[in-house]
Amino acid sequence: GYLKQYNSFFVAWVRNAGHMVPSDQPRAAFDLIDRFVSA
Repeated sequence: GYLKQYNSFFVAWVRNAGHMVPSDQPRAAFDLIDRFVSA
């Protein structure tokens, strides 16, 4: 996927996923949430 930052605002795109990322890409969704909570 992709990550874009503007000041303290981040946007993450997960490849091959629609708006229900956990359903489309469960492993990528887990990694994204895990990194968000660990930061």
